[in-house]
Amino acid sequence: MRKYFYLPHDIPDPTTISYLFRKLDPEEVVKAYTLFLGILGVTSSDIVSCDGKTMRAATGEETVRHILSLFSHLTHTVLSQVGVTQKENEIPAFRRLLKQLKGRVRGFLFIADALHAQTKTAGAIIDSEADYLLVIKGNQKDFFEDIYFSFMPQEDTPGTNWQSLTSIAGCVTYGKKTRKRDVVTTVITSTDPSLCFYLAREHKFTNIKTVGMLHRVGKRVSKNGSFTTVDEIVCFVSSRILKPSEAASLLRNHWCIENNLHWVKDFVFLEDRQTLRAGNAPQVMTFLRSMCISIFNLVKFKSISDALHNFQKSKNIHYQFLKMAAIV
Repeated sequence: MRKYFYLPHDIPDPTTISYLFRKLDPEEVVKAYTLFLGILGVTSSDIVSCDGKTMRAATGEETVRHILSLFSHLTHTVLSQVGVTQKENEIPAFRRLLKQLKGRVRGFLFIADALHAQTKTAGAIIDSEADYLLVIKGNQKDFFEDIYFSFMPQEDTPGTNWQSLTSIAGCVTYGKKTRKRDVVTTVITSTDPSLCFYLAREHKFTNIKTVGMLHRVGKRVSKNGSFTTVDEIVCFVSSRILKPSEAASLLRNHWCIENNLHWVKDFVFLEDRQTLRAGNAPQVMTFLRSMCISIFNLVKFKSISDALHNFQKSKNIHYQFLKMAAIV
């Protein structure tokens, strides 16, 4: 402990640490973390979700406020992250993320929202020897309609005769009624080679093997206590052959990045109240929070908020945790 943590002038002032974080290269911090995971022999699942989050407290013209993260479904660890500059959006940032992970995502399945349902993005994932599961919504209107009408009769409009499809092969329905939610979700898939080939050719998507639709219908209670009617249809495509139950599970678990990473950052680490704004400090700090969440999940803490509370009460727990996490 003394060998590695000897500080002759005591713990540096927060201002000094802040200055250091401004100068650090965020990508080098990410590389050091992934190297650390490799030394520990940590292997993630081959199912990963990609999603972005904006740090509301970070300001300034040159400050990177939006972060794109890659999150493992099985281990609930962050595999990598990149900053999205104010001159771009998540689409080119996701391709930079793939380049950052070159050679380490072979066999992975990337799940992403409709924003990333882009021809070049799908091609980049396939070029990385990985697979994709991408949601298709209104931003790809023609693509959406082609998938929709491949399942629905031509004369129908969206939302009609959905129930007639629930009896066909390749369909699964699930839903649990609770006090604040009564929503039933139905997922239909098709692996018809002719349909997949047609969609891939018409929309220039690489290697489509599964096409499907997801329908949510029911009611939710909003934050102000009023009921909100839910009636939503989204389409999706994948380069893997997926059964309806598999597609439903993957799309549902995509929310783990929101629930187990973004929510924890906001409500446990209070990220939106942090005041570091200069240089690379906000981007470095948000990754350090991701790193802490990942390590907490790796050592299987039941409650991250309780763990942080205990760290604040006792300095001895810090060293015990560092040993348990194999950091010292």
